[in-house]
Amino acid sequence: SVARGALLTFNGEVEKKLARGLNLSAEAEVRMKEMTNFRPGVNHLKLIEVGTKLSYKICDYVKVGGGYFYRAYLKDGKESTGWENYWEHRHIVVVEAVASYKVSNWKFSLRVRPELTIRTDSICELEKVRNFAELRTRLQVEYDFASKPFEIFAYTEMFNTLNAIDPNETLNEVYRLNWEKNPGYSVPWSGQYVNNVRAAVGFSYRFDKRNSIKVYYRFDYDIGRDIHLNKNYANNFKEFTVTRENEFSHMLGIGYAYSF
Repeated sequence: SVARGALLTFNGEVEKKLARGLNLSAEAEVRMKEMTNFRPGVNHLKLIEVGTKLSYKICDYVKVGGGYFYRAYLKDGKESTGWENYWEHRHIVVVEAVASYKVSNWKFSLRVRPELTIRTDSICELEKVRNFAELRTRLQVEYDFASKPFEIFAYTEMFNTLNAIDPNETLNEVYRLNWEKNPGYSVPWSGQYVNNVRAAVGFSYRFDKRNSIKVYYRFDYDIGRDIHLNKNYANNFKEFTVTRENEFSHMLGIGYAYSF
């Protein structure tokens, strides 16, 4: 496993009530990287994300919604970019359902969110999936201090791939049977696995009915796989490598929310 430096994230959200139970929100996030290695004059920007989401509360216990997010990663320079930093872009479509139940000052909720991430950069579709689908499942508990505008929370979330490539079972055969005859052939769905686990604790403070802030600590454990086809792959269908990219990171998040 590889440890990444502490990350710092800033979040902002504006929510508008459109009708009874129906809300529209706009969200933004800016994430910095490796703040423990901060150096003046160096760009530590890691990610920018903006998006919008529509949600509807069916009853006191169930809420459903969906939205679109645009995400941009700032990547370190490489030979093809003249060693200049460059941006990678993603389009993300989500749908979700949240079930919640409140007991006294405690609130328990379960969120299930299928998510589709669409890449726009040039990739080899035998190594990466252009339209990557995953299922996010989050269990959260909150405690509200009734006499104070203060709330604490904790959650754990698991990510599971839905259309990941499994090279050990499909990649060689798919290439041999399809790629040479039909360049651009899309690899079938297979090889699903848990690719991320995260946990967080934090608190929120309400200044009034419209304004609130949130501060939290989050631990992320990424369990990725990097598939790489060697240059001689077309002549020898077994020449590929799979590297497990296990990384964990610590994150401090600060958020502001406004509702009206």
